Amino acid sequence: MSLPRPYSSLGTTLGDCQAAVLFLHAAYSRDGEDEAREILAWLAVTVAQAGWHLVDAPENLYNFEAGYRRGIRALWWECWSLEIMLGTVTGVRIANLSEMSHQVQISDTLDDNDSPLALRIRALSLLSAATRPPPDNPGEEAARANALNTLANNLTLITHQTYLASCATLSATATDQPRIAAQCEAAFMGSVIASAATIFLLSSSSHFSSFLAPYSPCGLDTSSTPPSAIIPLLRVAASHIISLVRTSLSSLAPPPTHSPFFGCSLLVAAQGTLLSLQNEQGAWRSVEVIGDVELLEWLLGLQAKKWSIAGKTLGQVKALKVATFGAVGLVDRLLLS
Repeated sequence: MSLPRPYSSLGTTLGDCQAAVLFLHAAYSRDGEDEAREILAWLAVTVAQAGWHLVDAPENLYNFEAGYRRGIRALWWECWSLEIMLGTVTGVRIANLSEMSHQVQISDTLDDNDSPLALRIRALSLLSAATRPPPDNPGEEAARANALNTLANNLTLITHQTYLASCATLSATATDQPRIAAQCEAAFMGSVIASAATIFLLSSSSHFSSFLAPYSPCGLDTSSTPPSAIIPLLRVAASHIISLVRTSLSSLAPPPTHSPFFGCSLLVAAQGTLLSLQNEQGAWRSVEVIGDVELLEWLLGLQAKKWSIAGKTLGQVKALKVATFGAVGLVDRLLLS
């Protein structure tokens, strides 16, 4: 399989694949979804042909130098993560690496299951499960949804605590800042993704709802709304994402823009927040929701200065807000009501 131009000169070395990952991020950031999918498909084939999905299999134990092995692991998990994220944000599910049998450790330490990177991978695995079609058997469907919801709630708590601890370490030390900052970002995204997975799960065609959000880009399906009984749960998950955003803005300067894929989580949070007004009425509650959504709009505006895909997502958030409230005189009308 060959790469599209201008990437066709890339080879199949680890360095070439690492470069392809950067090109994938760049392609998606400028709204090149098809191009990003082509690069990801090439990476999946290249990784499989190189046998890197079995880098930690017993037969390969002495085949790779330690530093090279760590590079392969990092590449594998980044490609695996990109497959889930790209499928979620575009609504076109991809299952090459995520369905591939693999033996790839997250790090040299086998029991490092609570590291920020490990938690981010667990959150993405949960997101992947939450956005898959449910089983046909109604009994299995309900059990699966309940189990995933419990996992999502627990993981949200763990990742949030890990994020706060990582940020505290970042503020307290002057050494090894890049590594600690990377851990802080991994914990942040893990917590955001866990909450986004909760919103997807509650909005899926499970026993919770007939809402078909996971089959649309970023879960944005405005053709129907979830039942009123699950709206408070959606609001809690959306509020957690907004709380994380506020924490990140208060602890770091300049404001972090994260990755191009982060915008989808902000769109999901905006939708969950706006849906909460289906159950909660009142002018002041509406003003609070507007404040939350405008924070998300502001952050997407910062992202849009770097990535055009964020501008597209910002337009979707604005459209949701207008659809909920109307276009003009919004705050004044609420305060006077």
